[in-house]
Amino acid sequence: MATLRAKVPAGPESRGAIHRPGLAHIAFQVGDVEAARQEVLAAGGHDFGQLVSTAVAGAGSVTFVYVTDPENNVIELQSWTGTVRGR
Repeated sequence: MATLRAKVPAGPESRGAIHRPGLAHIAFQVGDVEAARQEVLAAGGHDFGQLVSTAVAGAGSVTFVYVTDPENNVIELQSWTGTVRGR
């Protein structure tokens, strides 16, 4: 059995990092990304990135943004449009 250890920087720069050991973030599919973002901000959350919209070949397009909740957990809010299998 092998044990893997990741080197995570100590200090404030490591809080809220997307690439860290364990659960990095949770994602939710929402109908309106900007409206959901506003709800998170109104509840005491913070922006953690910019709103992005991009086409995904064969899958349609996705709009997403990362935010943090009041406890600094990273949340991805996403919405797909177009042809997405299983949606």
